[in-house]
Amino acid sequence: MRPFKTNLRSGLALSIAVACCLILPSALSAQTQGTVEDVQFRSIDLQTQVLELHNYGTVTRSLNGWRFCTHDEIDGFDYTATGGLNGFSLAAGESLFVHWLNDASATNEVNISALGGQSIADLLAVTPSSAISIGIYRSSGFGNANNVVDHIQYSFNGADIPSATPRGGPAVAAELWTASTHWISVDATSTG
Repeated sequence: MRPFKTNLRSGLALSIAVACCLILPSALSAQTQGTVEDVQFRSIDLQTQVLELHNYGTVTRSLNGWRFCTHDEIDGFDYTATGGLNGFSLAAGESLFVHWLNDASATNEVNISALGGQSIADLLAVTPSSAISIGIYRSSGFGNANNVVDHIQYSFNGADIPSATPRGGPAVAAELWTASTHWISVDATSTG
């Protein structure tokens, strides 16, 4: 038996192989099954406070019954209304731009206030003490991993702020996020 030997190249190759084994099967199954996981957050512009929801799939997806849920370290949970996205759909390759500052002007844009529910305006703004998680859900069962469509969380300098992590658990269980303590690091100059 040869001793296990590693170097940068073989370590990198192993890392890529492991990543492919972990990521590709779930990504391929979502694409081949045509599930709602085809709909994902594509971008969040922290300056203009616009979130882009994109359909990466090959079929049109109805957003009926879907809701946004946001959480931060100050306000706790805020939700859009149960029927707020009723009537919206995303064709294959299409995006919906959600405006947190309520300045939407195009047909593929919507103001967050038009979606009803609790006030979640201005939540995308980042400050030195902020931590924000945002998810899109199929229904009101926010704690149920089966209802999570997509999730993202970010904080100033990647700080772990435990009071802002409650939605991370279901996203981790749904295999949409790595750990409830994992934060994308942003700062005051971040644009997205």
